[in-house]
Amino acid sequence: MSKNYSNKDKYWEYDEEDLNYKLHFTRFYEDEIIATIFHDCGAFYADFEIEDTYESDEPYDLYAETIEEAKLEVEEKIVEFVQEQIEYLQSWIHKFKSTDENENHE
Repeated sequence: MSKNYSNKDKYWEYDEEDLNYKLHFTRFYEDEIIATIFHDCGAFYADFEIEDTYESDEPYDLYAETIEEAKLEVEEKIVEFVQEQIEYLQSWIHKFKSTDENENHE
């Protein structure tokens, strides 16, 4: 496998055995593979495995025409997934706190 280091905590690796690209990311202490790009029948697809944020059994269709475009699209999609999770959790906190406020007024 060949590694393409752009950052010590985030890098792409080409898996010559599986013929796909894996995105490694170290959130805390351990390196995790959070996305895999594969090419089939002229199209790019991605599998995401972002613990507590996004996991799917179905591959995600990418619009990219090159592997570099696919990598960029995957990284943008990860940011989008995480942002959606943040917004969900913020609304959860807001609702939880507003429930406390309603109880205090009764």
